[in-house]
Amino acid sequence: MKISFLGQPVTAFDGWVAPWLQEQLRDPHIHEVRVAVAWAKRSGLARVADDLTAFNERTGTVSSLLVGIDEGGATKQGLQLALELFDRVYIFHEPGSRTYHPKVYMASGLQTAELLVGSNNMTAGGLYANYEAALRCQLDLTNAEDHALLTQVTDWFDTLRDDNNACKPLTAELLETLINDARYNIGDEDVGRQPSQATLEDADGITTDPPTESVFSGATIIKAGMPPPLRPRLRTEGKPANRYKPDPTVPGAFLPTTNDSFTSSLRWQKKLSKADAQQPTVQRTKRTGNLKLSQAGNAIDHNTYFRNDLFGDLPWTRKDTKGGTKEEVYVTFAVSIAGIDHGPHQLKVDHASHRVAGQSNVPTWLHWGPELAQLLHTTNYTGAWVTIERRADGTYRLEIRGNEDPT
Repeated sequence: MKISFLGQPVTAFDGWVAPWLQEQLRDPHIHEVRVAVAWAKRSGLARVADDLTAFNERTGTVSSLLVGIDEGGATKQGLQLALELFDRVYIFHEPGSRTYHPKVYMASGLQTAELLVGSNNMTAGGLYANYEAALRCQLDLTNAEDHALLTQVTDWFDTLRDDNNACKPLTAELLETLINDARYNIGDEDVGRQPSQATLEDADGITTDPPTESVFSGATIIKAGMPPPLRPRLRTEGKPANRYKPDPTVPGAFLPTTNDSFTSSLRWQKKLSKADAQQPTVQRTKRTGNLKLSQAGNAIDHNTYFRNDLFGDLPWTRKDTKGGTKEEVYVTFAVSIAGIDHGPHQLKVDHASHRVAGQSNVPTWLHWGPELAQLLHTTNYTGAWVTIERRADGTYRLEIRGNEDPT
């Protein structure tokens, strides 16, 4: 087990919790995500909605939310969006003096799992802006103690969920009942907000004293910022709703389910060098594991094109490294190699401006990931052409062809 501390929003302590959640949702080895929080609001859910949608559209995944309605923290918009984004949503509420107040996030696969336990609700403040603290536990499920801990947390989720008196599956009908019953203080994130008060949505509905009228003033601690809310891409009915289905002949592989004729809106191509193709010149030289996104004869400024144009609309996250600040994002590509469809792969792209001053002179790298890196190593594609394109529908494709120029 590896345990680390997240002290949001202070950049020295790994900043936001939202990037951790997005990392889990994008990990192809994670097949179940469970969340138990006191509050869930549109202000937070909308900022991770696309990743939740993409996770749920993958075959074999399931997501569930166990959320409370105590203390006036629940909102109509948050519960409505939760119904759209999660496979299963449960409301936990015990009348009386007990408050439902946990903040537990669990992401599990066959061999690994992660837990995040802290103070973070699924609100914009909880995921990004507020001062929050959490412990991140990275579990190796082949280890008996790690597996036992995951089982304990899973049993806790199940115990709460299975209490039919205090826990109810959320439906559109139940939500309507809660909204219309004065006993349940379900808020409205759109009521009472003036244009000048737009930021109040991002503070969990808590209005603080203006700095000019307080004995306190703004902290000097270096803090991570918060991206603006996005209009979430909600999934279509049914599952899986993506363009791929499992290949029955190849475990872990996928086949396209729709016509793959798309119009490309942005494209980049490069002839693979030995390093790009994971074919080191010296036998004992370590493989790089990445593809350097250089200019490579394309009519672009490679210092900015990939970060600002080709992948500019994606949710980049920032990390401080010894060399300087690095930004990274996970991109889902439909991968085709030598005419064979390899289905979707989530690959990391990172961008570090300080690399320009180094020997590489290329700030943006694509990381092949273990499966594609091994495939490239075992079959020599040096001299082949790689093409990356963002198509008109916003999806991405990565193709490696033979030695002919793809243009």
